[in-house]
Formats: sequence, C-alpha cells, structure tokens
Amino acid sequence: MVFDSKGLNHIRKRRNGYIDYEKYPHPNKWMKIIDKIVIFSGFAGFLITLPQITRIWIDNVTAGVSLVSWMGYFVIAVTWIIYGLVHKEKSIIITNVLWVLAHTMIIVGLLIYG
Repeated sequence: MVFDSKGLNHIRKRRNGYIDYEKYPHPNKWMKIIDKIVIFSGFAGFLITLPQITRIWIDNVTAGVSLVSWMGYFVIAVTWIIYGLVHKEKSIIITNVLWVLAHTMIIVGLLIYG
C-alpha cells in the first residue's frame, strides 16, 4: 500500500524506520492483520451507525436514543479530528469526520423528532 507524505504520517514513519516506530507493514503477520482491521473498523463503525440514522430520519423514532450520549460522542470525535490534524493522520481525520457527520445527523434528528 502506498501512502503519500500528507497523510498517514505515523505509518510512513514506521515504514521508513524513523525513531522507535514499529515497521510498517509489520513483519509479524498478526500485527499486519491488526493494522488492516483498525483501518477497516474506522469506516465500518460509521456504516453500523446508518440504521440508527435511518430509524430517526425516515421512521421518526427516537425512543431509547440518548441525546447526551450522542453529544458526548460528537465532542470525542471532534477531539480526534483535532488530534489527527495536529499529527497529520489522514485516516484519523477522515474516520472522525464521518463520525461527526453521523453524530450531527443523530443529534439534529433527536432535536427535531425527540
């Protein structure tokens, strides 16, 4: 997998052997698998949230959905975006921008239909 210098900075540093980072891709096959699972799970988490968004926006059902929890998730995702920007981590930024969109849709839906 090829990474540009603008994103996925820690993976590039691992691959190039800077400082004390582990090599990327990791020589251990299990670590390689974990690296791929983590990247996939960032996007999968957003997809798993789509049924919740659909239930709120299409079915207009908000029962059992906590506004406080989703606002907390929103704040955490924004914190991760800031972290990703500071460390130039493209995967963290993209994943958490998706999360902010999902959280925003749920929060606004709760405010409208709740």
